Amino acid sequence: MHLYITTRGIKRHVDKLISDLGAQYLPLKMPDGKAVKDARGMDAYVELAVRPVQLWELVFPESALGLVMKTVKPNYGLDKDTLGGLKKSVLRKALGAEPIPKDLDMSTTMIVNKDNVHIEPIGIRKDTWNKDGLELL
Repeated sequence: MHLYITTRGIKRHVDKLISDLGAQYLPLKMPDGKAVKDARGMDAYVELAVRPVQLWELVFPESALGLVMKTVKPNYGLDKDTLGGLKKSVLRKALGAEPIPKDLDMSTTMIVNKDNVHIEPIGIRKDTWNKDGLELL
């Protein structure tokens, strides 16, 4: 069973909630309601899996788009228009974003740890510029 929730609150309180949820163990049962037994004949329990599904906004100078794209997800996902069952185009519209260009110079990257993290690119939204020609990040 999967339950999707959203949270909003002071980060340390949200982090505590998520930590407390992840510390819970639930009895594993068969469809008929009978408890599953482990190798010792004891009732089996499973950890409540708490898996974040998060939307992040990365803010950076427009000139660094290729570098940032190569860093977060090199050459993957730009042609795919679904995120789970949701069309990325719908999410982009809600965010006021547009598709990510496919002709980016992604020759360099920053070193970040992405182990065990799936990153899915959604879209970009360009910054405005002030009268002096500076990008307003």
